[in-house]
Amino acid sequence: MSDNRSAPSSLSQNVAKKKRGRPQGSKNRPKPTSIIKEESNILEPILIEIPQGRDVVESLINLARSHQAGISVMSGSGFVYDVTIINPITRALNFPIGGPIYMKSLMGTYINPNIGQASPSILSTTTINPFFSITLSSGDKEHLFGGVVGGKLMTAGNVLITAAFVKKSKVHRPHINNGKFHRIKLPLIKIDNFE
Repeated sequence: MSDNRSAPSSLSQNVAKKKRGRPQGSKNRPKPTSIIKEESNILEPILIEIPQGRDVVESLINLARSHQAGISVMSGSGFVYDVTIINPITRALNFPIGGPIYMKSLMGTYINPNIGQASPSILSTTTINPFFSITLSSGDKEHLFGGVVGGKLMTAGNVLITAAFVKKSKVHRPHINNGKFHRIKLPLIKIDNFE
């Protein structure tokens, strides 16, 4: 009699073997989306309309304080009066202007002492106080003159200001040894093929 038992074929051996490693497709499962949202509140651009009869500089400082920020004014225009311009070097009053007169530009900065990383001794100096330069136009022939605002700057109509709130600030002072300034190396950013 012949034995009906036969040796297992190689095909049945392959099926019976346990596969090694991860199951097929286990590495390709979709991963949950992770969104990292880093809010940059260093600069926040704004457009400000100051109504007639208000002091521009006082309004800007109060607005910055209410937002717990500093403010950097990039441009401003509109009719103003009661302007006092000072000499930027000596800080002596030059002359008051009654107006109304057209303000072609206003630029400057106010650093709020309640923000940033500046020490109170640095913030108490006059170089950190509000500093706004102004350009005024009078007459039909576009006579321009300007200087640093040294007092009130009252609006004679609506004045538009383009500015940015500065949420974080650092004050950097140059080092002085033997009455000479030491140079501070700043990073140089080159823009090639700017279109």
